[in-house]
Amino acid sequence: MTKINGEDMKEIVRNGYNLGKYAKYFGRNDKLNNFEKKYFDILVEKLPKNSNILDLGCGTGLPYDLYLADKGHKITGIDLAENHVLTAQKNVKTGTFITGDYTKHKFDNGSFDAVVALYSLFHIPREEHQAVIAMIYDYLRAADALLLITTGVEDTGETEIDYDFCGNVKMAWSGYGADKYIELLESNGFEILKSDNEADFGGGDEQLWILARKI
Repeated sequence: MTKINGEDMKEIVRNGYNLGKYAKYFGRNDKLNNFEKKYFDILVEKLPKNSNILDLGCGTGLPYDLYLADKGHKITGIDLAENHVLTAQKNVKTGTFITGDYTKHKFDNGSFDAVVALYSLFHIPREEHQAVIAMIYDYLRAADALLLITTGVEDTGETEIDYDFCGNVKMAWSGYGADKYIELLESNGFEILKSDNEADFGGGDEQLWILARKI
């Protein structure tokens, strides 16, 4: 595995999504698949009406933010890639979307009923992951506020580089194994409500979906 510093890794991620043909390779319509819908339906069922939801690494806003917005919730999203944010603003017109590094851009503590972080944590150096989880805990309003997050299943080491991502652009990942993320969440004040490997339900990638609540 390659060793690079955190800022260089984030720049690789930002450029990769701005330059790569993301819509061609990973473009989504506004529909959740059956696996995703089970998680989002549990999330929505537990949320108060008109909840404030923060999406860390919001991408294009499809399908997740649009689904939540259509349920009447207020969406705030942040993403490194300017192209993603511009697209999200078009896809989810009621949402507020910000270009930035969510490890640095600070939101008010206690201001969100739920935080969603799907397919984004692994684009941050893994030595920062515990701090991100602690940050999310602070952003959540009160006990029973919710976190829906995806993590890797296998330990990828400090940094994994792909030179052929989304049409021959460079991309970077960093992560621990699944058990480590359960440990990090529980040691930072979360109770795990549900977790599954997406690949076990027909998904293409080995990704652990975790729904947790603040305790």
